[in-house]
Amino acid sequence: MWWCFGRSRAAWGKFAASFSLVPVAGARCRGQALPRRWLSGQPDLRELFARPALQRFLDQYSRPKEHSDGVPSALAARIRLLRDKEEELLETERLAREDENEDLRKLAEKEVISCQEEIEELRHQVYHLLKHDI
Repeated sequence: MWWCFGRSRAAWGKFAASFSLVPVAGARCRGQALPRRWLSGQPDLRELFARPALQRFLDQYSRPKEHSDGVPSALAARIRLLRDKEEELLETERLAREDENEDLRKLAEKEVISCQEEIEELRHQVYHLLKHDI
């Protein structure tokens, strides 16, 4: 792969280091890996949304403000939904751990899975809105 950067292995090394790496089963050299981004078309959203810079941006963007026509943006609305769902997940996880009633714990565990799926979907929506808005 380094040959696409001229004859500079150092340039390839810097480029490859900028991506998270995934080991390749049939790699020629031991420890050789391919960038994760090449293996999947989009970044891992959990890692992306865990970054403090993105969290600060989303918090700032989701503050109640309105466009000139008086309607909040779709992105801000999705961010607020995402924040609400993340809070709901934390409360439900606490309930699943601490509740003494086994039936309520099982129900809470199912709700945790449902919340996680909804959060993942909202992250996809926010990601796509960010790609198109910015």
